[in-house]
Amino acid sequence: MKLPKYVRAAGNSLFYQRDFPTSLQQAAGKKTFTYPLKIKTSEIRESALLKAVQTASEVYQLQVKMITRTESSAYNLRELDLAATAFLNARRLRAAQYATDTRDPNVISYEQANQINTDEDNFSLAEYALPEFEEVRFKQGVGEPLTFQDQVIGHAWLKLVDAAKSKPQTLSQLWDEYAAEKGKDASSKEGKREHVHWKNWLAATGEIATSAEGALDHIHNGLDRFVAEQLGKGLKGQSVNRALAQVLACLRRGSKKYRFGWVIEPPFIPNVEPKGKAVLTQSEQRDLISYCLNSQQGKMHRKVAVTILVMLQGGCMTSEVGRLLGEDLGTAATVPHLLIKNRTKQTARKRVIPVVIGADYIHAHVREGVEWIKSRSDTSTTIKRFLKRATGNRELTGHCLRHTIRANALANGASDSAVAAISGWKGLGSVSTIMLGYGEEGLSNSVGLKALQRESLIIHKHLLT
Repeated sequence: MKLPKYVRAAGNSLFYQRDFPTSLQQAAGKKTFTYPLKIKTSEIRESALLKAVQTASEVYQLQVKMITRTESSAYNLRELDLAATAFLNARRLRAAQYATDTRDPNVISYEQANQINTDEDNFSLAEYALPEFEEVRFKQGVGEPLTFQDQVIGHAWLKLVDAAKSKPQTLSQLWDEYAAEKGKDASSKEGKREHVHWKNWLAATGEIATSAEGALDHIHNGLDRFVAEQLGKGLKGQSVNRALAQVLACLRRGSKKYRFGWVIEPPFIPNVEPKGKAVLTQSEQRDLISYCLNSQQGKMHRKVAVTILVMLQGGCMTSEVGRLLGEDLGTAATVPHLLIKNRTKQTARKRVIPVVIGADYIHAHVREGVEWIKSRSDTSTTIKRFLKRATGNRELTGHCLRHTIRANALANGASDSAVAAISGWKGLGSVSTIMLGYGEEGLSNSVGLKALQRESLIIHKHLLT
C-alpha cells in the first residue's frame, strides 16, 4: 500500500519524519522531527497506521508549540501526557516500566513521588533513566516556577514509576485507545461519523482527567447536555441513541479495563412523536427519473444519478450502494438485478433488487456511483441538492426514496411481501434473502427473481409508461 505523507520505512519499521519550519530549526536543534510509529512494514494494518500517524502528527504540532511557548498555562492535560509519552519513547522507556506498586496513590506533585511504594532497585533504575527529574524536584522544592518542559519530565517520571499514571489520563485518550483496539478506520465514512459523534459529545461534556474526583458526575452531566442539545436541533430519540452508542461503549470499556469504578448510566431520552415520512409524489418521481437520465449532464451528475436510481428501486441507503462489489452487479443478466448482501443494518436488509428503470444506465455507471460513495463523506448533502434541482422540493432527502417505494407499492397494488423482499423491510423478506445463495445464472432464471421483477414493474408502473 502507498504510505501516508511524512511516513518513511527504515528496515522493517515505519517512522513519521517531518521537517520543522525553517525559522524554528535552530531552536529545535535539528532539522527533522522523527517519531517511531511502532509498526512493522510486514504487519501494516491501514486503520492502525492511520491512527499512529494521527498521534505522530499531534506530537509534531506539540513539539512546534513547545519551541515557541514555555509557560505551562498554555498546555492542557492531554498535551502534557502526550509530551511525556513522547519523552519516554525517545528514551526507549515505557509507562510503568519501573513500577511495582499496583495501587493508585493519586500522586499530586513530583515531590511526593518518593511516597510511592516502589522497589529500591527499580527506583534507582528510574533515576538513572531520567536524571533530569532531580533538577525538577529541586526546583519545586525551592519554589521555583516550572516550565512546561519541567512538567513534562515530572509527568514522565510519574508514568515511569507509578502504575496508575500509565492509564489514559483524559477522556480523549480513552477514545483514542478504544478506536485503535476496535480497528476504527478514521478515513472511512463510518469511522468519521463515529468520531464526529464522540467530538460532539466531548464538546458538550468538556475534557476531564480520568482520575479526577467527580469524573463520573461530569460524564453523566455531559451525557444529559448532549441529549438536550441534539433534541433541540430536531433529532429524533432514535438518532440520539445511535450517536451515543460508541460513546457509551468507549466509557464502559475504559472503566472496566482500568478499574475506574464508573457505573455509566445511559441518559434518559424522551419519546418524541415521529414526523410523517416524506415521500416523492408521482409527478416528482417522473421529473427525477427524467433528470437522472439526462445524457447532457457530466460525470458528477452520473455518479449521483445512478445512486438515486438504485435507491429508488431498492429502497436503499447510500451506505448499501457503497458496499456493492463487482460480484453483486447482475445488471447485464437476463433479469437485471443487484445483490445487497454485504454488511447491512439488519439481516432482513440482505436482498435481491430487480432493476426495471434505467437498466442500461445503471449497468454503465453503477461502479462510478459506488466509488463516489466510498470516497466522500458528504453524499447525503449532495443527494439532497440533486433532488431539489430535479423536483424543486427542498425538503426531500435520500431517505425519502426508501419510503417512496413503499408508497408506490400501496398506490399501485403491489403485494406487501414483494415490496418487503425488494426493500428489505423486516419480517417479510425471506424470498429475497434465500435467493442470495444462487449463482448469477441460476438467479436470473429463478422463479423467485422473475416474480420480484413482475412485482417491481407493478410498483413502478407509473414511471414506465
